[in-house]
Amino acid sequence: MLIRSANIPVFGLLFSLLGLAWSVFFTVGIGTDAVCVTSGCAVVENERIAGISPWWVADALFFLMALFAVLRLRVAAHFIAALFLAGDCVFLALMLFLAPCASCLVLALLLFCAFVFLSAKNAGFLVKTRRFFHVALSLIWLFLFVMNLGPVVGDVAGSKLLYGSPEAEIDLYFSPTCPACLEALRFFAESANFYAVAENDEDIAILADLTRRLTEGQSLEGAMESISSMRATGTYAAPALTLMQELPLRFAVMRNKAGISRLGFTTVPVILFRGLPQNWVDRGRQSAAPEPGGTPGYAGPDLPPDLSEKPLECGPGQDASCP
Repeated sequence: MLIRSANIPVFGLLFSLLGLAWSVFFTVGIGTDAVCVTSGCAVVENERIAGISPWWVADALFFLMALFAVLRLRVAAHFIAALFLAGDCVFLALMLFLAPCASCLVLALLLFCAFVFLSAKNAGFLVKTRRFFHVALSLIWLFLFVMNLGPVVGDVAGSKLLYGSPEAEIDLYFSPTCPACLEALRFFAESANFYAVAENDEDIAILADLTRRLTEGQSLEGAMESISSMRATGTYAAPALTLMQELPLRFAVMRNKAGISRLGFTTVPVILFRGLPQNWVDRGRQSAAPEPGGTPGYAGPDLPPDLSEKPLECGPGQDASCP
């Protein structure tokens, strides 16, 4: 393992240093929010195993790979990379059941490139047994890496907003032909972001009409009320769509359906809260405010009786505390 190679593995060293730089960047944690584009990044960032961050382990392993590469100890560098890649296979397998982590996939790709270039054929140590494990490990890693790409791409794409604002603290997923969705839309009209989900072809046509009405300046609640009332009287005719109009709309609602499916929901409406919405807090404070002459904090219809004005009367059946 301490056999020196004739030359420094330049590309193996390069990817080891790139991996080290990427890992140190997340270990320090300054500015990582700009590149943490998936939900799994925050999960990994805050995790500790026996008090040790996974990023610290990555720092150490990439440093050893780079050090051995500089010392031309290519076998030792490749051995560290192989152990690292085997551990990464376990992590990629776990990530399939957890939230996707884009920054982890970038690190994994840099590691794989370092592993490949540190084990070049001209190194003179890849005998048949080692070559078999090298190929097997590479294929397992590639399979797990590709399996993780789909969830990462889906998480990066996210849901397609139909109506709302960045300041909204509530996300509401709805279908335009769902009665319960219409009630939820009325209730959260001014305080939510709205994401459309299509349950049938009629929903697609209505969403196209709804998008047009919003573009013309109508409110979402007003547009939905207008469409619903015409549907109830049988006077509504959904607009015909061309293929070029229909495909982007179907893709958008598929993104939204995938978004709630990842959360475990299969029906709408789906209402998601980010913390406790401030307008609900304000409403609660207003309802708890005392009326003139009332008791602060008492929300009941009547004030409780003042038992201190009249002494308790003892009679048959009273307990021993009664004088």
